[in-house]
Amino acid sequence: DIHRQISNTVRILSGNVEGPQLLECLEQLVSFAKALKGRQVDDPTPLVKCLRPLLFHSSSYIRTATLRCLRHYVKDNVFLSVCWKFKLDWWIARAMDRQKSDREREHSFRFVRALVDTICEAGRAAMEERELPPFVHDSRQHNHFGASEQSVHFMMPGLASYGEG
Repeated sequence: DIHRQISNTVRILSGNVEGPQLLECLEQLVSFAKALKGRQVDDPTPLVKCLRPLLFHSSSYIRTATLRCLRHYVKDNVFLSVCWKFKLDWWIARAMDRQKSDREREHSFRFVRALVDTICEAGRAAMEERELPPFVHDSRQHNHFGASEQSVHFMMPGLASYGEG
């Protein structure tokens, strides 16, 4: 079972692991994330909790591998809320600001892009579920802002009488 393998690797990482074994564990977590094929881990809290200290490890290779690992687990809002709970945003911003390690900066930007994609996908799904209100009228004339009357009335229904006289 892939979830048990993830739990075992997290347990190993939570111990006192250093050097090549640490990198090997991070790579195993990445391969497990790929094996999940879009599914999320049962409880991301232990995973994020054990990876968080690695974001301020002295080695840029470890920090980069940790960012890569985290990125592969970003799949839903549950993981995002755990990231916010453990204040990973601060450490990600710090990694983005590092001038000495281009790989670390690259992986921090990739992680943020994965977060944004997940948030946008959740927003799209929420918009598809709710019924949109009807438009005031079906005119497709453009106003002086360049937007169609239809979109203006949808965004600001109080402007239905704007410009009519």
